[in-house]
Amino acid sequence: MRRTLLAVVVVAVAAALPLNAVEPEPSKRQRELIVELLGLTAGEGTMQEVMKSVLEQSQKQFIAKAEAQGDVPKDLEERKELYALLHEELARIDVSAALAEPAIRIYAKYYTESEIADLVAFYRTPTGRKSIKVLPAIVRESAEASAKSLGPLLEQAASRASQRQEAKRRPWRQVMADIRRLGIAVLAYSVEQADSSYPPGDFASLGRHLVPKYLESMPAKDPWGTPYGYSASADGQHYRLVCAGSDRKLEPTSLQIVLAADGKDPREKVSDRLEDDIIQQDGVFVQYFVQKRE
Repeated sequence: MRRTLLAVVVVAVAAALPLNAVEPEPSKRQRELIVELLGLTAGEGTMQEVMKSVLEQSQKQFIAKAEAQGDVPKDLEERKELYALLHEELARIDVSAALAEPAIRIYAKYYTESEIADLVAFYRTPTGRKSIKVLPAIVRESAEASAKSLGPLLEQAASRASQRQEAKRRPWRQVMADIRRLGIAVLAYSVEQADSSYPPGDFASLGRHLVPKYLESMPAKDPWGTPYGYSASADGQHYRLVCAGSDRKLEPTSLQIVLAADGKDPREKVSDRLEDDIIQQDGVFVQYFVQKRE
């Protein structure tokens, strides 16, 4: 069973398409050259080794993540058994037979007759033959290196994408998370002040007091693209953080510090309108959004 090697990347994308979606129709000479090229770049078991290397790396990452999450031994064993069966099933696939015609058409689409002849000439050289021989090792080691260096970055990117999706679908949650984070930093600042005062100024100046000691970065704008608001009382003992809401209009009274007669926070206001401002005063949300139940 011979395995084509050079066509793996392009064929993997296009093999699922109907053949008439890959054009043009190869000429007789192109077909002859491509068949020769695929013959030169094929090796008994080489493609299978590449597939095995990729699958083994995937298995390592999957099992390691499951173990880190504390999956029970029985579940881990079932996953390992599943991968073992998958290895067996892949070994039964005649890759060259499945990919031969798509590979011919794809090469004909991207290479001229003379360019294919150049490739054939290269793979007849010692360097060309060596490149085929070492490819499984390169794939395996590249996958291992990528898992170490790229894996964490991909996880972070996935997390950020998830947060952005959540902010788009439920923007008020992002607002409240931003304001909570800011409120914690404001409180941390006050703890280190002799008079326990909160930072003075407005939101534009707040970052100078908080970043980077109490906060890594400032959330400059809310999900609707409006800057957040901040105000502190004259004596520095009270503060407000405000989001203008979906109408992007900050109410004039939202930044005004309000205290009840007993000096405590005023009674909270719950709203089901995204247009209304969201307000935190002294670490407590005194006006916030709650979604209506359908």
